[in-house]
Parts: sequence; C-alpha cells; structure tokens
Amino acid sequence: SVRARIRPDLGAAPTDARAAIDATAGDCTTYALAYAALARARGIPTRIVTGLRVDGDRLVRHRWAVSGTGRAWIAVEVFLPS
Repeated sequence: SVRARIRPDLGAAPTDARAAIDATAGDCTTYALAYAALARARGIPTRIVTGLRVDGDRLVRHRWAVSGTGRAWIAVEVFLPS
C-alpha cells in the first residue's frame, strides 16, 4: 500500500513517521518511515536502516527498513526511484 500511495519525489521528504504516513510523495526516507509505521502498527518489529546503495558508478545515501520475523531480520525495500 505504501508503494501505491507515495510517488517518488526526491524534493518532498517528510522527516518523521507521522508525516510519512500521510505523504503522497517522497524519497527513500519517506517510504521507509511509512512502511515502518504500518508494520509496527500490525505488531511487526521494524527498524530503519541508513546506508549506501550503488547508483551507476557511485554510492549514494539510502534508507530502507528491516522487519523481524522472530528468527531473522528481513530487508524490505519499498522505494522504487523512477
């Protein structure tokens, strides 16, 4: 539901979970925060990760979520830049 509701826009970036839940546009942080808020509301332990991703021949800052299953943490990538 996060991917269907939020369109990629690197210029629109809510900085907290409450703003991300209502956002209709945003960057990887927006997507990660919105997903994490929804997952946590459903009782799924979820953390936000800040790291780097490869973009062509360079590394760029990126955020994504990891959700716990009780046995492992699974990376969840919601942001799909256009």
